[in-house]
Amino acid sequence: MDHDRDIQHTHNFFVDDLKLFGSSEKIIKKQLDIVTIFSRDIGMQFGESKCGYFQIQKGKNVTSNQPLVMNGLSLKPIEEGDCYRYLGQDENISYAGEVNKKRVFKEYFTRVKKIWSSELCDFNKVIAHNCFANQVIIPTIGVLNWTVQEIKGIDIKTRKILSMNGSFHPNSDIDRLYLQRKDGGRGIKSVESLFESRTLSIRQHLLRNKSRNDILTYICNKETNEIVRVGKEIVMKYEMVDNIEDAPKQMSKRYFIKQRKDLEKRYTEKVMHGYFKRKLENNEIIDLKSSLSRSIDKKVTSHFEGYLSAIHDQEIPTKSLIHKCD
Repeated sequence: MDHDRDIQHTHNFFVDDLKLFGSSEKIIKKQLDIVTIFSRDIGMQFGESKCGYFQIQKGKNVTSNQPLVMNGLSLKPIEEGDCYRYLGQDENISYAGEVNKKRVFKEYFTRVKKIWSSELCDFNKVIAHNCFANQVIIPTIGVLNWTVQEIKGIDIKTRKILSMNGSFHPNSDIDRLYLQRKDGGRGIKSVESLFESRTLSIRQHLLRNKSRNDILTYICNKETNEIVRVGKEIVMKYEMVDNIEDAPKQMSKRYFIKQRKDLEKRYTEKVMHGYFKRKLENNEIIDLKSSLSRSIDKKVTSHFEGYLSAIHDQEIPTKSLIHKCD
């Protein structure tokens, strides 16, 4: 139960996210009787507009049209096709995965658009994106049945929104966008990297603790062809050491180190986009760290940052580039 104090600072409280199960209507009424009496005694109350009930037989909804009444509380029947929200997720007879995905998509892109159309400087936009927008996706990884294509699609649409707001040149290097600012990137965390890191952490947790009790053993066996398999593919993709005894945080940390090195290597080896960084690395008099760092001036706009990256990637014809080509 989550208790939220009333705005008027009285001693009344509201009950949220409470679910009761029973094998028959008689048992449910008995449970509801206990809950309503207890709630009334401690000064809590139900928000009837958000309450409802299902009656299921053999996997089908057989709920009548009559409300379920107990001690002054009236629960409306939830019709077939409708959903109720529990712990922030939409459910009905089964888990409404597609409904939840649509809600997550909508909320995530709403936040991304608000952030990158605002007048914040680029440094603050990146922080807001990583801490405010990405947090919509992270808790759903391992809960919703995300596919790799859906995750990659989120990153693609995110880059389109950045381009529409003048914060990312359409021809700029994608790998550099996700590099850390101290390495010359923009510092944005891709949804794909968050998905892979979270999947590895969940897999590591299941494999380490599967022998602790029967429930974890059952979950691990059930996820053999899903999270466990996908996690194994990620380990092989980045050629990581697969030590089951490592803590999930250690595995996640190793993943981000590997992934960052892989991004930097791909970016540097590109003939055109990596030319600027290679020239800096080959010149001993240049301070590479200071030249690539984007954290020196935190007040520049995302428009300036986007086009500066495009100039470094030789996607915008400057006089120097035109002279070199001639």
